[in-house]
Amino acid sequence: MKVDFSKFYDILNEKFWDFFDDKSRIRISYGGAGSGKSYSTFQEIVYKIICEPVHNYLICRKVANTNKTSTYALFKQIISTLGVAGLFQENKTDMSFTVKSTGYMVVFKGLDDIEKIKSITFPKGILTDIVIEEASEITKKDFDQLNVRLRGQKLKGIIFQITLLLNPIDDRHWIKREF
Repeated sequence: MKVDFSKFYDILNEKFWDFFDDKSRIRISYGGAGSGKSYSTFQEIVYKIICEPVHNYLICRKVANTNKTSTYALFKQIISTLGVAGLFQENKTDMSFTVKSTGYMVVFKGLDDIEKIKSITFPKGILTDIVIEEASEITKKDFDQLNVRLRGQKLKGIIFQITLLLNPIDDRHWIKREF
């Protein structure tokens, strides 16, 4: 199956174009419920994992069981909507999707026990991208541990990124103080 993403910006919400082009190590997208931050980010994941076959994604939330009905369900919905579900092998038990032709993966994990994230390994390649849904739920310690996970030999033209998705937060929150 050949997918034409040449007009990707036509399907991406215009207000996220600059965010999509941001090559910073840490990116933050915030807005209220229904603002499109998660949907657009997940469209970007689909695009990158298909068009730039070196990406492995870790999608996480503070509590593991909230992933199933939020991030995992959203990713599944988007690949269906884009008509590319056939390009992925879904593993419901591990809550992951693998691109059949390349072996690169999108894995969904909770941060209930941050120690379990320390040994995350992919059958092919290395972890290149982390997306934290409802990032305001995690602690600074959680974030620091995730940040350490993005390491290893840099890949030509690929920037290791952590994307934080969150609703507006209090000025005293560690994310506001840090970034």
